[in-house]
Order: sequence, then C-alpha cells, then structure tokens
Amino acid sequence: MPSKQKIKTNRQNAAHSTGPRTARGKARASTNACKHGLATSVLADLALAKEVDRLERALKKDGAGIYNELESRNLAECQLDLLRIRRIRAKMIDSGLGAEAASLLRELHQSHYVDKDDGMSLACEFLVAMIRVLPQVHALERYERRAFSRRRRVIREACRRHM
Repeated sequence: MPSKQKIKTNRQNAAHSTGPRTARGKARASTNACKHGLATSVLADLALAKEVDRLERALKKDGAGIYNELESRNLAECQLDLLRIRRIRAKMIDSGLGAEAASLLRELHQSHYVDKDDGMSLACEFLVAMIRVLPQVHALERYERRAFSRRRRVIREACRRHM
C-alpha cells in the first residue's frame, strides 16, 4: 500500500501531465491513432472485407467444423490484420532503406571476395541505414501483438470447445 506522501506526489506529477495544450498540439495528437491506418478494422476497407469473407468461407469449409461462424470471421480478420501489418512494415523498410540498402547489400555480398576492411565499412553503412528505419518499424509492434493475441484467443477458445 503506497504511503499518503507517495499518493500526494503521484497526484502532483499527474497534474503536470495534461497532454498537448495548444490547438496545433491537440490537432497533431488527434491523428496519432490514424498514422498507419492500423487502428481501423480490416472491414473498413472494401477490398479487405471481401478477403475476410473469402477467408471465412475457406475456414468454415476446410476447418472440419472446428470454428463456428463468429470464430471463423474473427480468425479471418486477425489473419488479414497480420498480413496488412507485415505489408506496411515491408513498405516502411523499403522506403526507409530504398535503393541505398539494396546496393549496400549487393556490395556487401560481393565484398566477401574483396577487401575485408571495405566489407566492414559497407556493413556499418547498412546498419546505420537500418537504425534510421527501426523506430518506424517498432511502432507497428503494438498492432502486431494485438492481432496475434486476438488470433491466439480465437484458436484457444475453439480448441477448448472441442475437447
């Protein structure tokens, strides 16, 4: 149990953490959830909604009755969420590293047969390029964990029902 002093200090600290105060800061913070578009359901995109329907039918047909209609639907949504996240991650890496990374990798691969020092500098350049992209890629991790957890929960519940 925290002491009264600790509670008082926590409340004082919380009073300082009020979020953005200017109109510009509030407007910027309001777009945080929409940055990647991953906070929206896959059903919001018409093309992905059709894919969900197709995958749901396949799960019901090939799932040998393991999944009921709701579970098939949820499982299809989770799987497409994971695919969408992976596609966005690949685009981020490609755009962040771009042609520079491809040429660095090619040179790095060829440098095994050339000078060792030159190969090390190429490896360092590639690592620096990767480090620039990592914060953006890391931001997707929360969405991926959520999709994995939802998928695992659906599968676990279906398995419990069939035991």
